[in-house]
Amino acid sequence: MAIFLTEYVDRNGRRWAGPEIQANSWKKAKQILENLKKSIVISGPLLERIDSETGERTVFTPPEDDPHA
Repeated sequence: MAIFLTEYVDRNGRRWAGPEIQANSWKKAKQILENLKKSIVISGPLLERIDSETGERTVFTPPEDDPHA
């Protein structure tokens, strides 16, 4: 089984790594990508990241709007 790399471009033109797709062919990888496009949802903002090796914490600014408020 091959691993296909994906990427996306944000509104500022910057390229970012997307999810890796495991598939036996390009055709199957494209089908999986189409299914991902239909099923990916935003689950919430990232508020904090902790480096597993150093324990260093990075706190992110929460979004200005809260859809649950």
